[in-house]
Amino acid sequence: MLAEEIERMRRKLVKLGMEKGLQHPEVLAESRNLDVLIVKFLVRTVAATN
Repeated sequence: MLAEEIERMRRKLVKLGMEKGLQHPEVLAESRNLDVLIVKFLVRTVAATN
């Protein structure tokens, strides 16, 4: 499920940010990946309600 994948990625991102710092390129890349998943989730949610 997409919501579960978002939560897993969020936890991974928090851990990565604590380990490498928030400006580390790997953290920024994972953050962008999480953004993509969140947008997909929102699009599906809005589409389901219309």
